[in-house]
Amino acid sequence: MKTTATEFEEWKYYLDLEPNFFHREDYYWAQIASAIKSLFSTKPGGFPVEQSLLKFEKKKQPVVDEEKIKQEKIQQAKSTWKMWLGIGQEKKKKGR
Repeated sequence: MKTTATEFEEWKYYLDLEPNFFHREDYYWAQIASAIKSLFSTKPGGFPVEQSLLKFEKKKQPVVDEEKIKQEKIQQAKSTWKMWLGIGQEKKKKGR
């Protein structure tokens, strides 16, 4: 199935938000977790349901040093061209 670029971007946005959307099952399991915590606690009823809900945070993207990436790409291109042209390999062949 094909997806347009716009639709793909909308799905990415939705999936970034989705983990923290309201789900009835989440509250059901949080109630069970709070009840179990209260059973083994010295102060029964001291755990609100909201405390048992999991919250997810989006990972922060690392800071990218664009100049460093540019230099790495240049070095990679140079080494590829040198390999294709055979530059710098004469020394290795003579040393054998």
